[in-house]
Amino acid sequence: YDEETGKYFVITDKFSDQSAVYLYDPRTDKFDDQPLFAHKDFNALGVVLGRSKDNVGKILGFRYEGADPAVFWTDPDLVSIQKGLEASFKGQTVTIIGGAGEGGNGKILFTTESPRHAPSYYLLLNKTKLLGIGSERPWIKPETMGERSLVYYEARDGLKIPGFLTLPPGWKKGDPAPAAIVLPPGGPWARDSIGWDGSGWTQFLATRGYAVLQPQYRGSDGFGHNLWLAGDGEWGQKMQDDKDDGAAWLVKEGYAAK
Repeated sequence: YDEETGKYFVITDKFSDQSAVYLYDPRTDKFDDQPLFAHKDFNALGVVLGRSKDNVGKILGFRYEGADPAVFWTDPDLVSIQKGLEASFKGQTVTIIGGAGEGGNGKILFTTESPRHAPSYYLLLNKTKLLGIGSERPWIKPETMGERSLVYYEARDGLKIPGFLTLPPGWKKGDPAPAAIVLPPGGPWARDSIGWDGSGWTQFLATRGYAVLQPQYRGSDGFGHNLWLAGDGEWGQKMQDDKDDGAAWLVKEGYAAK
């Protein structure tokens, strides 16, 4: 609820394929003409509001479900902090999970991770000092892990299917095609993300020489209304075709031996 306008923050895909954040006026039963936040590829997840005396209720940023869950900061101070942390942890996703917008305490709790780096936890003190708290699986060496990326391929009926592709360490395009595994998520109302795979399966398989494709087949959520609804009534049918089409795409692109 936004006290200044008397409207509500609402996440909806009523006006676009991806969910966006709108202001809604219950007195007139109308949404604002334009969203407060929208992303062309991913669903919005929520609003980050200030919680200290001087900024309570003020919009600090918007959460969205990118390749990894992320925040689009609008507060200049937090934009600067985010950029500084990303510069310090190049190639990793930095997620502020505590202290943002609380004001005055000088402490921000954040995590870092990537497809090759297991999550680590830190405190940023007074915007200048980093304090390491701990890491998951600290024995894993990032340089021994496989590269991972968000890819898209076309299903046989033309629907664009997202997927996450993890390649064997050191493998590059043009090398002999490896063996491959199609590793779908559960759900179907579920999805994977590009960051560290806490299950361990993708990197376990990649480090043993397999290319691993995780197809976000129709019915998966987080990639828009159309992909999500396309799975209705298609359990074991077009949902399964999406996985087979992913395997065919791996072969066509040279990521898997036929």
